[in-house]
Amino acid sequence: MREREQKFYLKCTSCGEEIDTFDKWFQHGQRCPECGDNKADVIYTDKMARIDDLLHDKDPYFSGLWRYFDYLPLNSKENIVSCGEGIVPIDRWRFLEKFAEENHGIKLKVFAHRHDDNFATGTFKDLAGSMIASVLKENGIKTYVTASTGNVGVAYARYLAAADITLYAFIPSNASHAQEAEIGCFGQKVFRVNGDYQAAKEMALEFSRKNNMLLAAGNFDPMRIESKKTMVYE
Repeated sequence: MREREQKFYLKCTSCGEEIDTFDKWFQHGQRCPECGDNKADVIYTDKMARIDDLLHDKDPYFSGLWRYFDYLPLNSKENIVSCGEGIVPIDRWRFLEKFAEENHGIKLKVFAHRHDDNFATGTFKDLAGSMIASVLKENGIKTYVTASTGNVGVAYARYLAAADITLYAFIPSNASHAQEAEIGCFGQKVFRVNGDYQAAKEMALEFSRKNNMLLAAGNFDPMRIESKKTMVYE
């Protein structure tokens, strides 16, 4: 493997192709330029052992998600888009440990993460919203398309608005009217599709292709994965 000066790069999980930047990843439709697969890991060039310093920093420069900036796929702190999203809180469930030992003779430690539904939008999608808005801002993306049942649409609407990026959100016919209104109140574009979530995804895909816009990559999106991994650090 060649030595790299940049903070991170993407690596295709199928063929191992290394993609230097998100800009190149976006140019190829969020797919590997070698094999066309849509799944990639983010690899950091700094030693991961330093994560321990961030975990125990009692007075971090950033709170919440962005205290782990050194191990998130963004090059400049100036491009951080934050709306007070915080982190995913982790609890140790000693009551369950006690129950397991007393009733079944099993000794174990139990940790659980609570829903991050008390932050910027109350949708439990704010970590992804912050990360995606920041990466898109850094790479000069001005429009973004997504299909959503409501939660993703609301979170992305707020964070992309903060980054001056226009969102086109396609929601199914049974989506919440309140969340539809929330997406619109951030000045974003929302379209209610006459059909289910699958129909909304198909419409979003067609719209993005017709207008040459970047489409949200869903659960395989490396930006989204990298934001959610911080719950493991916590």
